[in-house]
Amino acid sequence: MIGPSAGPLRILHLEDSDLDAELIEAELETLGHPLAIERVMTRDAFARAAVAGRYDLILADYVLPTFDGVSALGIARTQCPDTPFIFCSGTLGEDVAVEALKNGATDYVVKQRLDRMPRTIVRALTEARARADKREAEAALQALNETLEVRIAERTRELATANEALQAQIVERERAEDALRLAQRLDAVGQLTSGVAHDFNNLLTVIAGNIEFLEKAVSDTRSKRRLAMMRGAAERGARLTAQLLAFSRRQRLEPTPVSLNQTVASMRDLLQSSIGGAVRIETTLQPDLWPALIDATQIELVILNLAINARDAMAVGGRLAIETANVSVTGAPTRPEQPAPGAYVMVAVSDTGTGMTPDVLARVFEPFFTTKEVGKGSGLGLAQVYGFVKQSGGGIRIDTVAGEGTSIKVYLPRAAEPEGAAARLPAAADSVQRLGHGTDGSGSRER
Repeated sequence: MIGPSAGPLRILHLEDSDLDAELIEAELETLGHPLAIERVMTRDAFARAAVAGRYDLILADYVLPTFDGVSALGIARTQCPDTPFIFCSGTLGEDVAVEALKNGATDYVVKQRLDRMPRTIVRALTEARARADKREAEAALQALNETLEVRIAERTRELATANEALQAQIVERERAEDALRLAQRLDAVGQLTSGVAHDFNNLLTVIAGNIEFLEKAVSDTRSKRRLAMMRGAAERGARLTAQLLAFSRRQRLEPTPVSLNQTVASMRDLLQSSIGGAVRIETTLQPDLWPALIDATQIELVILNLAINARDAMAVGGRLAIETANVSVTGAPTRPEQPAPGAYVMVAVSDTGTGMTPDVLARVFEPFFTTKEVGKGSGLGLAQVYGFVKQSGGGIRIDTVAGEGTSIKVYLPRAAEPEGAAARLPAAADSVQRLGHGTDGSGSRER
């Protein structure tokens, strides 16, 4: 195959001599390949015919009556630069031929040596084919590079997305493992605490019963005073066991519908006297608050415990905020103490105290864990709150910032509405973020 296609070799021949044209065409037939030759003699005809891709080869005489080969070469270089251009002239000297090659001609053949024509054409077509193959390869390589960059960018994005998803899974797994370990630790401590509390309570029952008999049997003042001291110690021990049973969720509860707004309002004087005058109490009570299904006596102890803890965190005074709200929790809990999705009545106790560090927050509900000085705290306050709230079917969420304060939100189960009462649903509002910041009066949703 001589030409770039399987068809005839397409040649544009610029020649004004009929005799020379016949001699050249006769020599071309020795190539043994079909030919399709178009002959032109004028500038206009050549300019119209010299179109890129139309011909495989251009043969041109150097001197014509109204036209010349140099001009033809200029037209060809402009209109079809990839088509091989060969001069074939009887007046082409060596100097002129070299100049023509410098100007872009592929090769030249003198008419006196037309036997060289086939070999020259084969070489020119081979070189043209090689140049075309090189351009195609370069274009393909360029396209490959461009698409490769796009593919690399896409793959990089895919890997980044997959890495982000993997990191999120790792973080979620670590969070779940931490929550599981915390839940297992609290359950183990709860089981141990429950057994100890029951045994201790049985001992206290025996001690208290015997003290009661002795009080009836003795008559002197000194012995009665000693028995009174013993009875007081036994009662303190009984309160301690009650707190331990509350943490282990073994206490006896009597849940009834309770209005937390009334509970908070009725406790204001007690709270003020318990925390002292250096702390200012603020309350934000939501109107139309749902009733909570809880033990009325125990919830008062919960609020009092939280208020006393808040007071202890504010050594030089501050602000204690108590808030109630209807809340719809939608997000899954990330810690054992947090509430499951559902509708709750919330009471939040917030302070402007020292806040908690992450290490303290991780152990805050463990029995006997306290950051207070020896003799100033048993470490059972929040443990009792935790046990009561979880046994009641609620949850707790703690928002704290070291050095700024803490907000402890207690979520309590909502009591069923009386028949015929219109249901009051919480509005879609942001959850309480700032300490003591109230809701919009209709409720909130939390994730």
